[in-house]
Amino acid sequence: DDFALLLHECSLQNAERVVAKIRQSVESLPVVSIGKTIVLSASVGLAVLDRTAESAEAVLAAADKACYEAKARGAERPPEA
Repeated sequence: DDFALLLHECSLQNAERVVAKIRQSVESLPVVSIGKTIVLSASVGLAVLDRTAESAEAVLAAADKACYEAKARGAERPPEA
C-alpha cells in the first residue's frame, strides 16, 4: 500500500527524522498470521513541496518515484533526498 504524508513547515532534515521514526515503528510491530511472525518493512520516498514546486501533482509524482527507488534499494536503507 502507498500513502502520502504532508508535513507543514517541516525542513527536509526534520522530515527525514519523522520518516525514520515511522519506519522504526512499522518494523517493530510483530504481526502474527497462522502462527508465524511476519516482519514488516517500509520503503519511503521524500519530496519537497515548496514555492519552487511545479504543481502538487509533480510533487506527488516525485514522491512516488522516490518511493519506488527506495523499494529498489531495500527497505532498510534510508531515503535519498
